[in-house]
Amino acid sequence: MDKRSGQAGVDALTGLLDRDEFVRQATELIQEQAAAGEGVDVCAFDIENFNLFCSQFVSKHTDRILRKVAAIIDDSFDDGVVSHLYSDHFAVAVPHDEDLPDRIDRLQDDVYGCQPDKYAIVLKCGICTYVPDENGIDAAAALDHARMACAEIMNNFGVDYIYYDELMLRQAALRNHIVSDMDEALEQGYVHLRYQPIMDIEKVECCAFEALASWDDPTYGAITPGTFIKVLEKARQVHRVDEFVLRQVCSYQRGVIDCGVEPLPVSVNLSDLDFELCDMPELAREACEEAGIEPGLVCFEVADSALTAHSEKVLEGVKGLRELGHEVWIDDFGSGGATFGVLRDEHFDLFKVDMGSFDDVGDTDEGKRGQLIVESLINTAKSLGMRTLAKRVETESQYEFLREAGCDLAQGHLFGEPVPTDLDSLIEALGEPE
Repeated sequence: MDKRSGQAGVDALTGLLDRDEFVRQATELIQEQAAAGEGVDVCAFDIENFNLFCSQFVSKHTDRILRKVAAIIDDSFDDGVVSHLYSDHFAVAVPHDEDLPDRIDRLQDDVYGCQPDKYAIVLKCGICTYVPDENGIDAAAALDHARMACAEIMNNFGVDYIYYDELMLRQAALRNHIVSDMDEALEQGYVHLRYQPIMDIEKVECCAFEALASWDDPTYGAITPGTFIKVLEKARQVHRVDEFVLRQVCSYQRGVIDCGVEPLPVSVNLSDLDFELCDMPELAREACEEAGIEPGLVCFEVADSALTAHSEKVLEGVKGLRELGHEVWIDDFGSGGATFGVLRDEHFDLFKVDMGSFDDVGDTDEGKRGQLIVESLINTAKSLGMRTLAKRVETESQYEFLREAGCDLAQGHLFGEPVPTDLDSLIEALGEPE
């Protein structure tokens, strides 16, 4: 099979096949292998952080890099079909080979050292082993699957190649569903809130709630916040869900007041992207005014890690929220790497400590060291005029330790599961009207 029959279908930059010709010739290879009862390995290659090269070098230099990488891939797979798809994306189709990972390792080593300056080239690879089924031959689908696999390991240090499996397809479908169907989920009530009680440790009574978003999808069932928030952050759409949560909380507080019950503050979790993608202080002011509630009834939680990501925008937004009368809490205090510097320069009202890291306080050497860490954090907060909240409190021993250490608030399964979003359940949790 001649890979370069004529000039039609050949990429001008590298001399390799373009995508359409690759699919055509890969289809022929699959047919030949199927007749012999064998499969085909379709590989998708991508240069990691290629945009960095483009920002550092002129186009002539980046073109030279691409031609060099193309030549190395072509030499490494002279028994198959090789293509330059576009930019830094390449594809290969070869007869199925159990030793393919070794070939890819050697190829990646050659590519890594082909650039003489300080910028080493890391080539990632996704592999789809393709065998025709009752639906016939679809080389384009095999290529898409290989590229999907490759995307899974981009910026994943230490993982240089990965085989496609059906789980990746299901995960990709779920990610697409989350982004494309989010508006419907919000409108139809598939995304709803539950309220986790926050307890005053000394008084042993509920003094606030944390609003937690859940997504119960008619197609996919329960989609965890850890899944849909991460997907929406990557798609830069998370601010839409967080705005929804904020407005729902304000509406809930209005309902509690109208029922004649004394409302308790409710905290809303924010992403660092919320401060980049919208004006959070203005959004909070508008939501509270529309509901006719005081700003103090809504608190905001900002993850420690968020204070390092877009710190200037985040800190500016935090300042604006506090000026409006909202408390701002730091979640997962100490995990982000830059918190202590932020505390020196900025003001917050409370920080949360995750007790999940200190399961056995006091019972072992590790537990005793964990005890000292938590006590130190609590004392740091007190010296700065801040309160502390311990989350994921699961045992009586943890609760007793926190009470003796002077921690102010706590939340976790020890105090009950999150309360459903319906107003009657929340009113019951708060107590009867006066």
